[in-house]
Amino acid sequence: DSVVEVWNVYAAPCSRATIRDCTLGECWSMGDAELTLENSICDGKGGYVTSMDRSTFRLVNCTLDSEVIAQGASTMTLEKCRPSRRVSASGEATLRHAGTPVPGGVQQLGKEQVIEER
Repeated sequence: DSVVEVWNVYAAPCSRATIRDCTLGECWSMGDAELTLENSICDGKGGYVTSMDRSTFRLVNCTLDSEVIAQGASTMTLEKCRPSRRVSASGEATLRHAGTPVPGGVQQLGKEQVIEER
């Protein structure tokens, strides 16, 4: 028997993964990884949600109780998600959000591109 208080996911370069119906503490996509998170919760107990480098991170119908950060030259897509904390984009990242209200708007920190789709 064991108890897991929190678990985190780090999609490394060259990886392709889809995670469904899960509660995570932190979730990252790095390098050229392609990561999809569906119907899940990031509770922030392990950190935050981020895409970096040239990775692609797609989140669908997720509750995000952590900071959400798109950075580097990555692409992050939020579809029907519920972020409760800061959402930001920096570097040359692309952050798309559709059906996702972002409290206070997306904080833009560089040359990034923020696309709100309806």
